[in-house]
Amino acid sequence: MNTESKSEIIYSPSSLPIRNQNRKSKEMTKEDIIHIENDFANAALRAKKDGFDGIEIHGAHFYLVSEFFSPLFNKRNDEYGGNDENRARFLIEIIHKIREKVGNEYIIGVKISSEDGNEKGITEEGFITAGKMAEKAGVDFIQISGISWPKKKSDKFLYESIGNRLSQILKIPIIV
Repeated sequence: MNTESKSEIIYSPSSLPIRNQNRKSKEMTKEDIIHIENDFANAALRAKKDGFDGIEIHGAHFYLVSEFFSPLFNKRNDEYGGNDENRARFLIEIIHKIREKVGNEYIIGVKISSEDGNEKGITEEGFITAGKMAEKAGVDFIQISGISWPKKKSDKFLYESIGNRLSQILKIPIIV
């Protein structure tokens, strides 16, 4: 019998060992995915009703959205895994559901990891693909993030290079 309560379950795109724990995360079913997507949309609607001007989806720093996007965590072989477009599907479905709830005049942004510190992880091309898909889905801005820190002092902004590249491709504001 599983005595683990629903609040103790750690959901992820694929069942993987949880760091510093003797257990694995729960691979999300299609029903789990739909439930979480709806939770994002309902939270955005609550924010709108409470008077906020907009919301930002946190799709960075190894949180659930970024785990779906990263080949390091997403080992799925269904419509949510395998290639850049499929791995971005969870984010895109969240954006669509939020847009349906809050309308076209409400600000929706997304913070996306442009890298996850591993050569087998998020690629620059994968990040750009997700950015294009997010813009098409209706986000108003993209904030670029990741886990890298400068190794030495620089007069360039962190993620300036990928930010410049993305801003040449998309029409929405890019934040670094």
